[in-house]
Amino acid sequence: MKCPNCGFENVESANFCINCGIPLKQIIIPERRIVTVLFVDLVNFTRISENKDPEDVLNMLNKIFEKIEQIVYKYEGFIDKYLGDGVMILFGAPVAHEDDMERAIRCSHEILSNVDKLTEELTEDIKVKISINNGYVISGYTGGSRKQMYTVIGDTVNVAEKMNDLAPPNSIIVTEKIVEYTDHLFEYKPLGQFNIPGREEPIFLYEYVKPKLLEYGSIPTFKGKLVPLVGRKKEFERLQNLLTMVENGNGVSAAIIGEAGVGKSRMKFEIKKFCKEYKDFLILEALCKSQSKESAYEPFMEIIKALAEIKPEDSKEVRKIKLHRHFWKIQCTLS
Repeated sequence: MKCPNCGFENVESANFCINCGIPLKQIIIPERRIVTVLFVDLVNFTRISENKDPEDVLNMLNKIFEKIEQIVYKYEGFIDKYLGDGVMILFGAPVAHEDDMERAIRCSHEILSNVDKLTEELTEDIKVKISINNGYVISGYTGGSRKQMYTVIGDTVNVAEKMNDLAPPNSIIVTEKIVEYTDHLFEYKPLGQFNIPGREEPIFLYEYVKPKLLEYGSIPTFKGKLVPLVGRKKEFERLQNLLTMVENGNGVSAAIIGEAGVGKSRMKFEIKKFCKEYKDFLILEALCKSQSKESAYEPFMEIIKALAEIKPEDSKEVRKIKLHRHFWKIQCTLS
């Protein structure tokens, strides 16, 4: 049985795809869940297609959709449906991740830049606008007895779709909830309050600007006020002893392992704080993101980019110059 989502060939008796997790059998049990919904719309496409042969229009549209699809599945999202010259994309259904909102933003950023490059190759003035919302939906199969499809419905979907009408070309607009959970990773510009048709109260919208450039690979861990660290004196002292070994010229490694919520991130935060206050160490950090699992060296690449102050918008030539400049400094320091 071929999965309609990822194309993986499953055994005929499978109820779920063993590759992406989508239900293969049409289980008609609705499920309430939190989902991040994206609407991607092509601007100027209707006007451009007006004077073209329908076959050329279809080929051009499919090239753009193919590129969008590759990016969506790279971040393990789900294409809910194609809407003429638009796409509805889900993060959190049918498969949920702990960082679905972050994935949605990174996916949107990549769609924006890649479609822009593709339309330049097609020599067409096609722009993209993206709207993102997060909230509760009902997921399940809709349709009649002969044709059904997996989808999500609810106010979250309706708002995301109507937000798209407010988005300027080549932009990503998001709701306040998206900003609340991801503003430590991305920069946003407030757009103000807007009235959404069908809703009594206005909503506050933001425009995505760019990822935050983190100095020396640092990763923000906590927001708000921290309570005192309790019950971790023994573990903290063990890490301090390892740091002493490092000062004496010995290379060491340590792994902090535990169930979710036991304080792994807090322990890392405390040892970083200790190093900054009492040690002259250069601290480098990188995340092992599940969406980058195909690239084993991704964390090391992120550290090098942060050290050389390489920005996402830098061209290949600029990146080369920054890398050469940084490693020349290292060579001069060591010689």
